[in-house]
Amino acid sequence: MGPEYDRAPASESPRPRQTCVVCSTPRSGSGLLCRAIAGSGAFGTPLEYLNPVHRGVLTDRWGCGPDFWSYLAALHARRSPDGLFAVKIHWEQLVAARVEARGGDADPAVWETRDELIDDLFPNPLFVRVLRMDIDAQAVSLWRASQSNVWSLAVDDAWTPDAAPVPYSFDAIDRCRRSIETAEACWERLLSGLGAVPYLVTYEQLGSAFEQTLSSLLRHLRPDVAAEVPPPRTRRMADEWSLEVIGRFRAERAERAATS
Repeated sequence: MGPEYDRAPASESPRPRQTCVVCSTPRSGSGLLCRAIAGSGAFGTPLEYLNPVHRGVLTDRWGCGPDFWSYLAALHARRSPDGLFAVKIHWEQLVAARVEARGGDADPAVWETRDELIDDLFPNPLFVRVLRMDIDAQAVSLWRASQSNVWSLAVDDAWTPDAAPVPYSFDAIDRCRRSIETAEACWERLLSGLGAVPYLVTYEQLGSAFEQTLSSLLRHLRPDVAAEVPPPRTRRMADEWSLEVIGRFRAERAERAATS
């Protein structure tokens, strides 16, 4: 998110000619994916630009003010080299943007329908959907990250769970699981309603065939460019603690389902 990724704004702020939209949920591998896209230089710098924390930092840097539309114009102007804009977005961030853009209209009936905001946010979109097939592991990872506030680790980081112990909580992990399921269902409905066929990347593919997975994606996004895949900058956080908690959660979930 550093200033080295900013471009000088033009005298006028043209819309990007194409957008890569990474549709994600937390702990799906989207951060690893987007860091690789950014490092390749092929298609902008996909970040969570609608995350309030990131937005606050960029608003201060660009001096565009807190207004949603002013921020959007500055974002497109500053982060679309060669007219290509990329963004990573979690479902709840899109919902919040719709509410803000509509002046506080939070009618959930319109959250999943196409309107002019989609085109304003994502001109000429190419959708990439990143999924984690093991939703129990994703929920445990989300619970752990939210409690420890450790969301990623550099490849040479020696952090261990002992540095920030996280208590087991079936109810909390189950809430994480249900929030992920809901968000994935909403992405499915939105993309279907748009008639969009997203390019699919899974967490499991990133773990087992990182370079091949990214090379295929970059060819899809930029068939005119031979982009190089940078090595991963972060490492997997899953470990023995994760496996133990995932097993415990699954067993308790099955037991509760059997007695309900």
